[in-house]
Amino acid sequence: MSECRGIAGARCLWTAILSLAVGCGDTGTEAEEEKSVPREGRYGIYALRLSTQDVSLIHSSSSQVFTSSLSLNSRGDTLVFAQAMDCPDNACMEIAVVGVGGGGIRRVTSNQFWDLYPVWSPDDRQIAFLSWREADLDVHVMNADGTAARRLYDSGNHDADVHWSGDLIVFTSGCRIWSMNPDGTSPRVMTNSPRACQWGTANLPFGDYDPRSAMRLSSHGMTRRCTSSASGGSESPKEDHMICRIWHGWTTPENAAAYEQLLRSEIFAGIAHRGISGYRGIQLLRREDGQDVEFITLMWFDDLTAVREFAGEDHEVAVVPAAARAVLSRFDQRSAHYPVIVPGPLSDATTGVSPGTEAEHS
Repeated sequence: MSECRGIAGARCLWTAILSLAVGCGDTGTEAEEEKSVPREGRYGIYALRLSTQDVSLIHSSSSQVFTSSLSLNSRGDTLVFAQAMDCPDNACMEIAVVGVGGGGIRRVTSNQFWDLYPVWSPDDRQIAFLSWREADLDVHVMNADGTAARRLYDSGNHDADVHWSGDLIVFTSGCRIWSMNPDGTSPRVMTNSPRACQWGTANLPFGDYDPRSAMRLSSHGMTRRCTSSASGGSESPKEDHMICRIWHGWTTPENAAAYEQLLRSEIFAGIAHRGISGYRGIQLLRREDGQDVEFITLMWFDDLTAVREFAGEDHEVAVVPAAARAVLSRFDQRSAHYPVIVPGPLSDATTGVSPGTEAEHS
């Protein structure tokens, strides 16, 4: 298992393999060598060596292993997962770790609660996980050895799909994607499908369910992709819908007034001065957000054609001028676009007093 380290290690690992297809290259007349999959208990965690297609068994159990939340640490040498420990079903789920070379598991939690969906912190010192210790499943965190376990946040519903990347923990609740700081502060809803939690014809109601695919995090802030649809896949706004373009940026309290003045006196006026066909205005929201000040802009367009005239063909990319970057501490690299289902009046949505920078904050 010496090749399964770091990023390469993540690519080496498959979980709960039931069968293995081989022969990814050109097909020939000679039969491919048949590969075997070692089996012991009913559930297993396996490693697949991509270069040879060989499969090795890391861990096996007759009790349920919750492999959908298997997480590899940043060093690429240890997996954390959930397994039924004291009874055969998921009512006894506990958190455990195992080295990618096997050698037996180490139990991290031992209690009467339902613990599952563990993920490593970026520095491998902590593990975030879900636990049903009170009225519903909440996001918890503990040290890597299982000590100092505590609840981070309770959204009021069952939380799910927790993921830790960079300086944010993201999770789902109420058919929406949420984010918060690693200490549980500044929780916020990041996606809000117009029909969130309404049932259609799919196996799940409308909404967003996978923060790992919906969010990419960078050192400059957060990039979001909305993944709401009745079928659980991606849904882009229709070309003929009115569109609301939403963007977030944060400043320090010291820079907040200067940034708001820049928006009002230059940037918003510059957008209006461009005379974009189908542009209907912009609105600004502001609030105190922990140690930062959060700004949200909502831009309104007749359709995606107008959005592209404003932002270019890759219309999700945020257009943020240098003057704004100088005072922002972080911001969305891409904007979210929502089709407007129930339109309302746009009173004084366009603002600005003089032509200025042809840029946006949405």
